Amino acid sequence: MASKYQENLNQAFEDVRRELLGALVKNGPFGSRHEGYAIMLEEVDELWDEIKQDGESSKVYAEAMQVAAMATEIMVNELSRMQEEKADTFPIMDGDLVGRHEVGKDAALKAIRGEV
Repeated sequence: MASKYQENLNQAFEDVRRELLGALVKNGPFGSRHEGYAIMLEEVDELWDEIKQDGESSKVYAEAMQVAAMATEIMVNELSRMQEEKADTFPIMDGDLVGRHEVGKDAALKAIRGEV
């Protein structure tokens, strides 16, 4: 049985996925890295405003979800660039989120898709 944390993590990932897909349908993909950064920064500012106001958890969650969705769009775009560049390696965080190492492109894509 999954822990409450794992259930919440799964829900958060699903919410971010839905937010991103909705944003893509509404606005299309970012036109550039700079546009992606600018949009994400705007969302970070809105999140910070809610945090400073000690906003309701649902409002803080919604803003954090938008930040995560925009960061995910940047990540997806960069994966596409790396694939186009035929990069041999991708940087992947270690399980403990401390060290970094290079792994093969196939292994990285499997990790990203949750196949490992």
